[in-house]
Amino acid sequence: MLGCSKVRAPASDKLPKASGKKIGCAIGYFKVRGVPSGMQAGLLISEIVKVKQVTFAPATILGEIAGWDSLKMVRLVVRIEEAIKRELTEAELEGLCTVDDVARLLQAN
Repeated sequence: MLGCSKVRAPASDKLPKASGKKIGCAIGYFKVRGVPSGMQAGLLISEIVKVKQVTFAPATILGEIAGWDSLKMVRLVVRIEEAIKRELTEAELEGLCTVDDVARLLQAN
């Protein structure tokens, strides 16, 4: 997947479940004030794969998320570019492998 060389996260790498607070966000907009970039990444990925899970371990490899395929990767790239209002560089695309990579891109811009 786009030259990704990251390894699978160990099963013990777990995060606490979402707090239960409802977070309102318009479809396509994930720069929500006061919401950590990891949560924004989870919201974005959840919407793309159409699952209710919002919390993903940062080391989760995108290709290992249930229902993930190349079309979902393209959708993710488009949504990130919309959120940060610029195109991703080739290096950023090649490094887009994990949930944490998504969070870093959303946070950096």
